[in-house]
Amino acid sequence: MENTFFKGKIRNEAFEKLKIFMANPGRFCVIVVGKRGTGKKFAIEKAFESHKRNMQNSALCLSEIIFVSSSEVQSEDMLSKIFHNNISKTVVFEDIEEMSENIQNLLFKALETDNGKLGLELKVDIRVIFTSSVDIENLRTERSSLRGRLWERISQLIVEFPSFSDEKDNIVTDFKNTWNKMKFKNIDVSFHHIFPNNTKLQAFLEYNASKFQGGFRDLDKIAILYFNYRILFYKDKMKIDENIENEIVERIKLDFLGKIQLQTDDDKSFNIFEIDWSLDWKDILKRFKKEIKNLGKKKFKTISKLEEKLGLGKGTTKNW
Repeated sequence: MENTFFKGKIRNEAFEKLKIFMANPGRFCVIVVGKRGTGKKFAIEKAFESHKRNMQNSALCLSEIIFVSSSEVQSEDMLSKIFHNNISKTVVFEDIEEMSENIQNLLFKALETDNGKLGLELKVDIRVIFTSSVDIENLRTERSSLRGRLWERISQLIVEFPSFSDEKDNIVTDFKNTWNKMKFKNIDVSFHHIFPNNTKLQAFLEYNASKFQGGFRDLDKIAILYFNYRILFYKDKMKIDENIENEIVERIKLDFLGKIQLQTDDDKSFNIFEIDWSLDWKDILKRFKKEIKNLGKKKFKTISKLEEKLGLGKGTTKNW
């Protein structure tokens, strides 16, 4: 998959910004944010490849790149080894919000040095990049596990990649890129690997684009389903059949929407109660109980399940 992956206006602008930020001469940190499945790691890899092809760029840190899972950095010794073993490289800490508070404090100290040593004995040429799938407002207001002072230290340069909700007009192109990325032709000698130019599939993708919360991972799953259903349905047939293609789309709808797709609670107000300070405490409490009851019925279907979830006695919410 080439840079058609970055065809959308917002995504392309983010990619171009990422390339510039990765090569910044001040060795400032870069953080790449976006919902899960928006292609953050892929974009970093492609931006890095573009720099490697550009022989005029002599920055040592762009000679090699490694990815580190933040949750797996468990000690000061591990953090130190990451830097010691990757002198003159680009180091990407994935999902920085999953790093423990203790390691965050150690990383903060390493990054606060102004002598280019990152807390080490020898001067190094390392570019440090971070990724996160947490909403940027939660990152910068300490509503995630990322500590505020570390955010201030790593957020000089920020790149945000859009979800399909932000840029859904290119969903069919995104799916085609995903299909090509799978390289089905390398594992199938028949015609099953041919990209499905199916109007029902396109309609399905366009209608549900904003609902693909898993981003490109959802498109991965749909592509895998389509390819395998072709193998199942075509058997000894030797050419594309429109009726079979349409049946495959119907099966994908049933499988993906009914079984595979991750379901999330989009009702964010369930976790938020806004206080009307013009009321006295009795009225505020009355409204609070009523809201819990109404939203709880919606989430848990029955009052008894709501009361069980909250650890309340049966019938407690009857007069709420």
